Amino acid sequence: IKAIVSADDDPTEPVMTFRFWLLATLLGIFSGSLGQLYTFKPQTVAVSSLMLAVFAYVGGMAFSKILPTGILNPGKFTKKELALIVIAAATAGNGVASTYIISAKDLYFNQKF
Repeated sequence: IKAIVSADDDPTEPVMTFRFWLLATLLGIFSGSLGQLYTFKPQTVAVSSLMLAVFAYVGGMAFSKILPTGILNPGKFTKKELALIVIAAATAGNGVASTYIISAKDLYFNQKF
């Protein structure tokens, strides 16, 4: 990993940008919605972190070129933004586990939520 990822950190790189919040929200909604819709289906659809990373990279690069420079676009799209977007969106996609508890109460214990 040392040969691929740099150990140096630039603390001046912005991370909590408009691009981060917009892409993390949209990709979180996408992965959470797909996960929730296909929870009880025979064929499940899972959104992998790699797929989210590719979508986030393409969206981040597009936003860095399209958005005007300033508050909405602080500069080029960074690896830190990409990592944080993928972490946030993947976490949002894993929120389906609570559905199992609610459905088990309804199916097995006859307790309505």
